[in-house]
Amino acid sequence: MKNYKFPRKYADLDTAPWCDFYERPGYESIDGEKDLCFIHVHTDWLPADYGERTSANGYTLKEALIDLRELWDNDMRQPSEVQS
Repeated sequence: MKNYKFPRKYADLDTAPWCDFYERPGYESIDGEKDLCFIHVHTDWLPADYGERTSANGYTLKEALIDLRELWDNDMRQPSEVQS
């Protein structure tokens, strides 16, 4: 992922080729639970045997980006590199 800028804001996610879509955190529900912020990664940017985790999440964008950093550093690759 050396050739890509790590996102810092929603606008960065809008233009990122690896970002499938994101979900902004919602408001507290009736039971007091907060909706999470999700950043969904296109599955072809992850190894085929990677499993089910294709998203980063947190209560805020900042927390979701911290979670994304683990995927970014350890597992995400350009689709051509994943297939190799």
